[in-house]
Amino acid sequence: MRLKRYLQKEVVMAAAAVLIVLLLIFTSQQMVRYLGEVVDGKIGADLLFWMVGLQLPPLVGFLLPLALFLGVLLAFGQLYVEQELTVMKSVGLGDRQLVRLLLPLALGLTVTAAIFTLVVTPWSSQKQQSLLTAQDSRSELSLLSPGKFQVTRSGDAVLYASAADNGVLQQLFFAELPTAANPYWQIVVTNDASVDSNAAAVPLLKLQGGHLYRFQSGSADWQVTEFESYQMGLSPALAGSRKVKQRALATTDLLSDRSAENWAELHWRLSVPISVTILLLMAVPLARVEPRQGKYAKMFPAILVYMSYMVLLLLFKGLIEDSKLPGSVGMWPIHGMYLLYAFWLYRHSHRKVARSGARS
Repeated sequence: MRLKRYLQKEVVMAAAAVLIVLLLIFTSQQMVRYLGEVVDGKIGADLLFWMVGLQLPPLVGFLLPLALFLGVLLAFGQLYVEQELTVMKSVGLGDRQLVRLLLPLALGLTVTAAIFTLVVTPWSSQKQQSLLTAQDSRSELSLLSPGKFQVTRSGDAVLYASAADNGVLQQLFFAELPTAANPYWQIVVTNDASVDSNAAAVPLLKLQGGHLYRFQSGSADWQVTEFESYQMGLSPALAGSRKVKQRALATTDLLSDRSAENWAELHWRLSVPISVTILLLMAVPLARVEPRQGKYAKMFPAILVYMSYMVLLLLFKGLIEDSKLPGSVGMWPIHGMYLLYAFWLYRHSHRKVARSGARS
């Protein structure tokens, strides 16, 4: 019993350290990505930390199997180098017995990963999408970054404001680009502007003190209008224009509507908790090193095994989405293949234990 707690403690500590490091790395990448979208005016600054925070549940669910896999490799590698596992094997404790000692831990992580991937992650993705949809209904001026030229969502206009103070934009520059339907340039330059969101249909932009320029490329016909007060309609709200992604659908919705995309998403969610046990079975024999090799000797080959597993799962996910593979088949062949490989790694474990016992 003490040995079981000792091994589980070593693996948990190593896995927790790996999980924290990986979360910091991936969260930093997401932070940089969303900061770029804030600067580009694609999302509001008030959504930055919401978007990063809502990315944590998918990351935790996806990284739990990898954290356990690397945790076993690191913990057992250290125990092999310190010859603790060598002593354990000399008294008849083989790889199969080590797996049995870690199975309760793997079961707990399997349940945790299932909760994250099947319940928490869809909720998180749905919350993200609802926040983005609600933002789309706001005026694009609310996303304008002062001091930076910004192209509108439709791509047919450019905005610039030198500063923003309490909803008032100072020194606003608005250029509507010519299109096939309207070949005229329209440029508005004003001292300050504010949005009237109480308008019945379309929000109005109130302009104070400025000029309106209208002309056609290649033509000398210019129209210049100076105004003290001017109102112009903003682009209509884009609420509801975002397509609901499969990752934002509840698992029950995936089961009720078994389209190719839903089948692929369902199998991907199931693959995370399933991979926990398979990766544990592979990690125990892959962690076996000689004292002089160092605890990281088998790390690179083991990571290659993990990467091949994930690449094949992603490949099958794409095949299911493209209807090139039946949804009923799913990713089960990949799980079965790596489960057989895990069992193959134990083919000589009992012989090694017997020889170790004989030598002692």
